Amino acid sequence: MAEKTHKHQLNAVRLGKAMGILWATAMLIYGLADILILRGSILSDIMSQWYMGYSPTPVGLVLGVAWGFADGFIGGFILGWVYNKV
Repeated sequence: MAEKTHKHQLNAVRLGKAMGILWATAMLIYGLADILILRGSILSDIMSQWYMGYSPTPVGLVLGVAWGFADGFIGGFILGWVYNKV
């Protein structure tokens, strides 16, 4: 008797968008906390090294959110693509 195997596929683009929105939201929350509460902590220095243009300013926050979305999208897309290949 042959067993039925179901291979579930992920939509890599949708997973990328979801991960991008999630990471952009995390960057927004951190950036607002950095501007309002933390006032340029050591983590802010690390984030500015990883994300070009990020700083605890309104313009830096927008750049950080944009980079966060791009980073999350690429990571989510690759994760979905690899999952579908395996």
